[in-house]
Amino acid sequence: MKSSEQASSPIAASDIWILEDDAGDAFVYEVALSGLYRLRMFRDLAQFEEAAQGDILPRLILADIRLPHGKSSLDFLGTPSAKRIENVPVIVVSGSDEIEKIRASFRAGAVDYISKPFGKNALLVKVDRAMQRETCGSLGLVCDFSSLKISRMGSSRFTQLTARELQIFSLLNRAPSLSVSRQELVSTVWGSVRVSAKTLDVHLCNLRRKLEDLDLDIEYHRPIYQVVSRTGRSRLHPS
Repeated sequence: MKSSEQASSPIAASDIWILEDDAGDAFVYEVALSGLYRLRMFRDLAQFEEAAQGDILPRLILADIRLPHGKSSLDFLGTPSAKRIENVPVIVVSGSDEIEKIRASFRAGAVDYISKPFGKNALLVKVDRAMQRETCGSLGLVCDFSSLKISRMGSSRFTQLTARELQIFSLLNRAPSLSVSRQELVSTVWGSVRVSAKTLDVHLCNLRRKLEDLDLDIEYHRPIYQVVSRTGRSRLHPS
């Protein structure tokens, strides 16, 4: 699998989506990040908005403020249309360090802001920091990839997972409907490695057991898995 995918290709489980119209800046991202993360590049807001309506979302978005045709990434991030990516951290990138643009970015929901030109190390630090924690506001949860824990926001309650279990839960968390097929789980978590059906079942069984501590469960309604609340057995996100 290539490290970077064009926006016209089928939706895949990319780690980072990059909204950047400048070819030179896009090349900088490729050089700095493609060896560590799977990237998907977007040249304009229309392509990005279309992809954001898909079923599999990235772990992080890097979005340039200024886009073609007078558009801005903030035109999308601060609107109801962006609700499907509300659980994905966004770093806004700009050629300006004006305080109003920085404030506008955070009001639109960005977790960080970086000014151009930036060094490779500065970019890597910001990306790494943003990737370590993944929130799901509707679930009231925080996924911490450094400690392999899922915890309740504002609470000491947490459950300890394995790396595979956290990958599976993170994928469910990033699917806007919290509904993911069996095939998507296997291809995203294990990639090209061939695994048996039993392998996935064992990981899901262990994950379900651990999620009990947070009043959550995973149900299978052919052909998709859904995260549900154990209280009332209701789905946590409507389709």
